[in-house]
Amino acid sequence: MKRFLTAFLLLTPQFIFAHPGHDDDLNGGYTIHHYLTSPFHLTLGAALIVITVLIVWFVKRRNRKGKTVSENA
Repeated sequence: MKRFLTAFLLLTPQFIFAHPGHDDDLNGGYTIHHYLTSPFHLTLGAALIVITVLIVWFVKRRNRKGKTVSENA
């Protein structure tokens, strides 16, 4: 898990670089339309959703392994 977190943190600057679209205020550079249609934002959003689901799944799985049958009932 530490290797994954380190790799993710090293790649984070790639996600925050400026990209086309934010410099155009007249055509919706900072509107919800830009954030929902830009591949950069969609990729980051999808990655965050996947990471969140995996973390929740691993935590629930780990907690389930520590319980006995009588504790689950």
